Amino acid sequence: MRRLLSLTLLSVSIFAIVFCRSAAAQGVPVQVRGGCAILNVRQGPGNADYSFCDRIPQSQFSVYLGWLPDFLSAAFDNAERQSCGTIRCVVGSRSADLVIYNDAFANASVSFNGTTMQNSNHLTFMFSTGLVDMTEAATTAYLVESNDPTNGLSGWIHTIDERTATDCKFHLPAPFHPIDQNTFTMVRGGAQIMYQFVLGHEFAHLQLGGAACGLPSADSLADESACDRYSFEHEWNAGDMAPNFVIIPLIVMAHYDSLLDQRWGSLIFPSGGMTLKELFPAADWKSRATKVADLWTSACNSPGATSKPACKGQWQDILQNVRSYIAISVPQPCRDSSGSRQTELAPAGSMESQLCSTLKTFISSSQTDFTSLHGTAKKNADGELPRWNSTLILPGSQACTIFPRDGSAAPFLSCHYPDTQNASEAKNTYQTLVNQIASCLSDWAGSDESTTSKSVTRFTRQGIDIVVSEGQLGSAIAISVRIEGP
Repeated sequence: MRRLLSLTLLSVSIFAIVFCRSAAAQGVPVQVRGGCAILNVRQGPGNADYSFCDRIPQSQFSVYLGWLPDFLSAAFDNAERQSCGTIRCVVGSRSADLVIYNDAFANASVSFNGTTMQNSNHLTFMFSTGLVDMTEAATTAYLVESNDPTNGLSGWIHTIDERTATDCKFHLPAPFHPIDQNTFTMVRGGAQIMYQFVLGHEFAHLQLGGAACGLPSADSLADESACDRYSFEHEWNAGDMAPNFVIIPLIVMAHYDSLLDQRWGSLIFPSGGMTLKELFPAADWKSRATKVADLWTSACNSPGATSKPACKGQWQDILQNVRSYIAISVPQPCRDSSGSRQTELAPAGSMESQLCSTLKTFISSSQTDFTSLHGTAKKNADGELPRWNSTLILPGSQACTIFPRDGSAAPFLSCHYPDTQNASEAKNTYQTLVNQIASCLSDWAGSDESTTSKSVTRFTRQGIDIVVSEGQLGSAIAISVRIEGP
């Protein structure tokens, strides 16, 4: 039986939540394009292609535009400042956009427009409305729990979990709470802590060298947890970390995504035959919430920790209460079927549709040697033909490079996915890409050209070849998609 605490009172006295908008964040230019709000948070020489936003529905998107850009811009400034000391200490002279996009899946990411962070002049930080919805609702439910447990966090988790034996529904509204001004202020402060933590995590990717977050690891959950640790430690050192407001949204995400594990998999990569957790092991939100709770415990038990707001007063009671939510078993998946998927509209975003749309753009551009997609020129050794970064990349890939026509040899574009040492993860990625391309280009001829050392699948039509390959590159496994023009 969970011991309910006066969370509102304790949160005020122990963590002294204050939301301060950064002066630099106010009045950030916002461009609405399709289902995206593009915030130019740092000016500079670079830019990015946001044509994918035109394919994202705007349904109910406008409700976020009156308030969210200011809050996320402030979180962006504060996260960068806490990561390394000052604004632009990570971004440098580059331009940077923060893109709020309409998608029910809770997600955030960062990308750059070059082959490496160092040779890029633009950064794009993505932040889904689903992550905002989850954070705002979870924070509110948590803060009203002691006064209204039936409609608080425990009640909401129960509502999610009891749907395990029903047909899947994406839309699972959080309980409505009429809240006073004091609670509203606390919700704003608590949610802002989560936003800064998430953006601090994305800054960690940039500072620690990309997807692996500084680890010699092929385990995506371990990699993402390493960036969680980096974000925690830097916000902690800045004195602004109240870990319960990070853990609580992760717990709700754990229950919601576990319930929809099969449904998310069928939506994101319907031809892949994998669930969300199989596609993205790092989406083990319960594990990541547990690790943040452990970081909190260790930090408060370290020398000099009593000066930190999160280690004063009854912090052990709050931590115990938070761990009681972590201990609740996540639900088994709901029933996903083609019939249940027809009963409601799919969420706005779909990685599969983005991959197919980008792939068809590449194919169309191959007729003119991909010239419409030429981005920045890449450095070449003496005697080598020039080549360019592509202004578009396939979803999930690290970079796509355009190679020009060489005599009678056709021009081609090659997209590389993150190298890995995990053979099972590489095989899943390879097979998912093959399935996705086969589904997108159903009238193309496909053939398996695999050898004992390399998996290769070729798709061909009207002189254009698309080759998906997976093979050893030194000690790692490399995966790429190559599109050869006619």
